Amino acid sequence: GLLAFDQNGNVELLNPAAKTLLDVPALRNIDDLEPAAPVLHRKLRALKPGRRDLVTVPLGGRLLQLSLRATEVKRQREVHTIVSIQNISLELNEKEMEAWRNLIRVLTHEIRNSLTPIASLAASVEQMVVPGDQQAVVGDSGTTPQIQEALQTIQRRSDGLLQFVNAYRDLTHIPELVLESLKVGEVLERVQRVVTPQPDDRQVRIRTVIRPEEMKLTADPRLVEQVLINLLLNALQATEGHSDAEIVLEAAIDAENRTVIRVTDNGPGIVGDSLEKIFVPFYSTRKGGSGIGLSLSRQIMRLHRGDLTVRSEPGVRTTFTMQF
Repeated sequence: GLLAFDQNGNVELLNPAAKTLLDVPALRNIDDLEPAAPVLHRKLRALKPGRRDLVTVPLGGRLLQLSLRATEVKRQREVHTIVSIQNISLELNEKEMEAWRNLIRVLTHEIRNSLTPIASLAASVEQMVVPGDQQAVVGDSGTTPQIQEALQTIQRRSDGLLQFVNAYRDLTHIPELVLESLKVGEVLERVQRVVTPQPDDRQVRIRTVIRPEEMKLTADPRLVEQVLINLLLNALQATEGHSDAEIVLEAAIDAENRTVIRVTDNGPGIVGDSLEKIFVPFYSTRKGGSGIGLSLSRQIMRLHRGDLTVRSEPGVRTTFTMQF
């Protein structure tokens, strides 16, 4: 749908698709939307040129998820706003269902892997112990080490399951933002000190590029540093053993006037379908990895109304970009 209005909100264009989406036969002024759809009206009034916003609004007896994007044109010295309106409810619902399926599959896999050996070993121990006498065991003393080994395995798998549940809790309980004005250079310097406390011992070169040098950012320092530490640790692990290892921390303003921080390494890269899965909770390409670091980092960036993306050229470079 297309909607165009002047500085006073007078509607100059409302195409048939927009009429259908907004459930109106006609519209003289966008203020007329306020009684039926106050949230949509507020978004339209506040939408800046070149920006995109999402709004969930009940229209025509349905709950629609609309994507709004605005641009400005000048005609005879008058400024006019043109807004494109797209119903993305179906796409979002499909993505939500896909996310739930992935999460349930991971939860089922992890819980089953822990509970199956616990149940099996518990049953084996029960058969070894004579009912009514916990000190006596069936057979000779050779069964005692078997019981000990079984109990130790049960304990390890129980601890693993507890760690998994704690990791899931961490993923779903992100604190609220406490925004501050930060000097990007100081943030990157602090992160490097945390990750590489002894610079002389590291086998990888870390280079920092900040343009402009005095760049500032409004963000939650603790959460942003958490994301950067995670990305830098991943880059260090990716370049481990590389003869000419290098990591570049870059802060800049992109073409859309957004602050971005990039972490680039020249490790082996991310291959195959792993590139599409690395942000899925509990998916990890590293043995022993928890698989929540990148998912948690993306959630933190979404809280900042930004995003965390990745590009990888296997054997050349991998770049994670924090967009604010």
